Amino acid sequence: MNGCYQAGFYPKVVQETQELPTVISLVSAGMGVALVPASMQYVFKNKVVYRDIQNNPFTTTTALAWKSDNLSPTVHAFIDLMKKSVIPLFNQHDWNDLF
Repeated sequence: MNGCYQAGFYPKVVQETQELPTVISLVSAGMGVALVPASMQYVFKNKVVYRDIQNNPFTTTTALAWKSDNLSPTVHAFIDLMKKSVIPLFNQHDWNDLF
């Protein structure tokens, strides 16, 4: 909401949900607009128009957590996938120090 206020408008909130697919469903049903992460731009892409926000002031923190003694190959494959594909997108830290 602060980002909206800083941009000079005050949205009228008529419906709220924390589930992103539900948010996009509400938009596709004509119930307004929503701010969603870029990763959601393929949901209902034939029914909803997505636009990038110029000079995006919005930030969020995402964490990856797992039990340190978990020996599951699936868990370790997922961690490796995140290191190779997602984490480089956020290239703000020396991620190797975190693992």
